[in-house]
Amino acid sequence: MNYKQNQILKGLLWSGIDKIGIVVFQLVLEIFLARLLLPKDYGVVGIILVFISLATVFTEGGFSNALIHKQDRTETDFTAVFYFNLVMAVIFYLIINLGSGQIGA
Repeated sequence: MNYKQNQILKGLLWSGIDKIGIVVFQLVLEIFLARLLLPKDYGVVGIILVFISLATVFTEGGFSNALIHKQDRTETDFTAVFYFNLVMAVIFYLIINLGSGQIGA
């Protein structure tokens, strides 16, 4: 095996360990919360996590990853992605805060 193949295999191994570690951590956390909280409270936490996950998906939007892979990046590209992410985060913050009464009802 040459050096490049070895590096690829190490990268795949660490990526796999990362993914498995995240899944195991989330499973342990879910079990802990299920035992600690009442069913009503556990449901509220689940709803909150759904909204946070949706906000995260829309906020990131893939622009950061696209910027990483773009070959000829400029300062304008970085600025545009930064402000897009910032505006989307503020919008979702406002939606969640203003809609919290209806969500919690």
